[in-house]
Amino acid sequence: MDFLPPDRIIDAAQIPEIEANPQLRESQPVYEKIQFRDLPEFFEILVQKIEDLKKISPPTIVIDTWDAIVEMDHINTGNIEIEKQNRIEQTFSEWVRQINVNIILITEHATTTALDTIADGIILLQDQRINDLRVRTIELQKLRSVKIRQPAYIFSLEGAHFRSFEPYRFRLPEILLRPEKKDDLNMNTISTGMQSFDDFLQGGYSQGSWNLFELSKGVGQGFLQLLIPTLVNHLTLGRGVVAALPEGISLKSFEQYLEGFVESGKIAQQFTIFDRSAVIENVISKAVTFGETLSETLEEMHRNEDLLASIYDLPVLKIYGLDKLEHVFSPEDVRRYITSEVATTKNSQNIALAFIKEEQSFVGTFSHLATMHYKLELIDKALVIRGIQPQTSYVALYPVISGGYLDTKFIPIV
Repeated sequence: MDFLPPDRIIDAAQIPEIEANPQLRESQPVYEKIQFRDLPEFFEILVQKIEDLKKISPPTIVIDTWDAIVEMDHINTGNIEIEKQNRIEQTFSEWVRQINVNIILITEHATTTALDTIADGIILLQDQRINDLRVRTIELQKLRSVKIRQPAYIFSLEGAHFRSFEPYRFRLPEILLRPEKKDDLNMNTISTGMQSFDDFLQGGYSQGSWNLFELSKGVGQGFLQLLIPTLVNHLTLGRGVVAALPEGISLKSFEQYLEGFVESGKIAQQFTIFDRSAVIENVISKAVTFGETLSETLEEMHRNEDLLASIYDLPVLKIYGLDKLEHVFSPEDVRRYITSEVATTKNSQNIALAFIKEEQSFVGTFSHLATMHYKLELIDKALVIRGIQPQTSYVALYPVISGGYLDTKFIPIV
């Protein structure tokens, strides 16, 4: 059932009805209103309402909000003694167990009450600000007889649907299948290979763009969630790729991922990879060893870029692992030569994806130069992305592997 019928909803607000527009009133559901003098009478009314339902199965009662019910009791009785409220709440809890019902109490405030000690579970929903952006979290403070392996999760109410996000781990489908090619939305952009990512980028990667992805601590190889589908789609569409991949990737394993999603012949012919000599042995791709200097390496990358552009469809996709380039060469060389590389890319039809660790010293420099700058982070172990240029809210990355290939849903944390 997607909704509760009106006869299962009771309006316990002790507020006189205001005469409404007759047409508006007809279009709205009508809920039964109840009046009560105090909490004991409120309990009695609830017992009467659920008597028939108990014959079928233990019903669940949701009270939204408990604060309002207690406050109404205070107003009606003129009694605001905390001790009395505690006694009522304890009596209420025992009443729930005796009549065999499940009950969910919703409160607006996170203060500790007598109910905390007798409740079977306590769940706290919070609306926080991180980097001045909204982040919704759900915290499991207590679950009787259940081990809480992770106390907090981020969640979204996008589209009026509650979605929580589990700790991220990069996973491949058990059986790898080749996805259908995804055509570009228009002649000025290329598809990321994922509809949800294309929508997030408002069409995909623009030709002549230099796109910076900043990786926070703990993200690890989570960026592959975004990179592999783009790379696969680009090769499937018959285009060339030149790459110096980020540090920590096994090229053999990486190519095995690709082989599951795209023809090995396309990898061998359209994909040129730059790396250390010991790493590029026995790979399928066209492997090129780094030069003595970063300047020589970038010149060789340009030659391969031009060669691919002359043979295959444009644009060429260029991938830069800026952490690897810094380790092989130096921060000064990266800052000096990649700055001119950005300008070269922006004056071409080709597209660059650059990956940088948040602790690298030149993040600010390249953020200023980049066409787009996005940051991948972990919040409560879930993988999220936010736009720095252009600025966006936090968006959770929800992996989808049910189709046999990598896909990702981008779900705003709203």
